[in-house]
Amino acid sequence: ESFETLACVSVAKSCALTMAGRPEDALTILDETIASLKIQESSDAMPLIAWVLMTKGATLIGLYRSKEAQNAFRQAVQIIDECEETDSQNYFSRVMREFLRVMRERIPFLILEGAEFQLKNRRYEAAASLATEALESTNSSVRIKGYGIRAIARREIGDRASWTSDVADMLALLPTIVPLPMDCIGMLGYLSLRDDTATVIDLAEASPSAKLLLPFITALRRELGQEPRVAREVAEVAQDIQRELSELRRKLSQADVAGS
Repeated sequence: ESFETLACVSVAKSCALTMAGRPEDALTILDETIASLKIQESSDAMPLIAWVLMTKGATLIGLYRSKEAQNAFRQAVQIIDECEETDSQNYFSRVMREFLRVMRERIPFLILEGAEFQLKNRRYEAAASLATEALESTNSSVRIKGYGIRAIARREIGDRASWTSDVADMLALLPTIVPLPMDCIGMLGYLSLRDDTATVIDLAEASPSAKLLLPFITALRRELGQEPRVAREVAEVAQDIQRELSELRRKLSQADVAGS
């Protein structure tokens, strides 16, 4: 059985077991596969070990074992680093080099998915920890979302100084992304609720993103009973944002009732 076949079959089995509600059995298969691949002591097997570790990390997140997941992702990154160093002499095939590149790009997004999962399940410390891990990425989209998730988690924890700092860092990066990420607007909208509207307005207006966020800022000022004078186009977008904020407030209220 080839390395590729062993890894592909194991990852497929683990995904099927996880979907069937048997994540612990999935982890057993993944660990056995990693051990089998390591025994081979072959450079060809290393990228596949990284892939299996990534799958293991995603599975562990679903079990709320975020620290173990982070460790699995770190091991995967370390292996990818070693493989790329080896590949300075074009050791790997073109397909394997592309495989390594895709894995490296995918890991921060997997970590962000884990952070969102923990956030939705009100495991705020775990969410903040995973978001911090994702922030090691140089990808601006990843970093913006990482700051947003960590800000929400830290706000729920009650760490005001840290969450407002995260929002400031997120807003500083926004002008580097075109078009404006809508999930970022959603996170800012969430942060503006529960008596923090004025705080988010101040942070937005003091940031390099102030002009980009004018409709959002206008909507928030209207939420406070103010009527800022803006162009008609801005006012219309602000009205749409207000409707979104009302819906978000309704969902948040329902979630609070369900969680109490």
